[in-house]
Amino acid sequence: MGSASRRMAARPGVLAVIAALVVGVSVLWPWKSGAAPAAPITGNATHFDALGAPYGGCGPPQDVLDAPDFVALNVYNTPGDYSFYPRPIPPSQAAKIGLWDNGRNCGRFVQVTIGDYCTGVNDGAPGQPFCRNGSWVTDGYAGAQLTMVVADSCGDSNAWCRDDPGHLDLSTASLNRFVKNGVPVGDMNPAHWNNRRVSWS
Repeated sequence: MGSASRRMAARPGVLAVIAALVVGVSVLWPWKSGAAPAAPITGNATHFDALGAPYGGCGPPQDVLDAPDFVALNVYNTPGDYSFYPRPIPPSQAAKIGLWDNGRNCGRFVQVTIGDYCTGVNDGAPGQPFCRNGSWVTDGYAGAQLTMVVADSCGDSNAWCRDDPGHLDLSTASLNRFVKNGVPVGDMNPAHWNNRRVSWS
C-alpha cells in the first residue's frame, strides 16, 4: 500500500463525512446544476502555493487529493461586482454562481492547456483591463497541457475571481510540470508566466 493509500486509510471517518457533505449539497439544492461545460473555456490563469489550512474550498486536505496538480474555480460570476455573497449561493441568487458551482465541481478533473503570454501589466486589479499596456503573444509554451483536479475555490475580490468567469487558479508547483511534446516545460514559471491565458475543459 502506497503512502497516499495509508494516509487515506488512516482517515476513513473524515473522508466519509466529506463525501456525505458533498453528496448532500449536490442532491439537496433545488435547482439544476451549472456544471462546467465540456467545450473548452478560455480565461486568465493565476497560481497559489497550497490549499488553505486545514483544507481548501472543497474540503479534503491537500495530502489526500487524487492528484498532486490542483486548481481553484471561481465561486462567483459577478463581473464588476466585488461584494461577498453567502456561500453556498442560494437559489434566489443563482445568476451569481461561478464555475465552482457551489462545490459541485469539486473533485472533477480538468485538462488545462497553456495559451498566450501577456507582455503588459496583468495584475488582476479590480476594475482594470487584463494585460494593460501590452498585448497577448504566442510563444513556445503555448499548447503545453496538464490534467488537474478541482480542489479549491476562488472568491477573492479581485478581477481574476470576479471579472473573468473562465479564470483558473493553478497550483504553483504544477506550472513547470505542464507537458509539451512529451516533455515537462520546466521553466515557464516565473520568467515566462505573467498570468497567462489558458483554455480548459
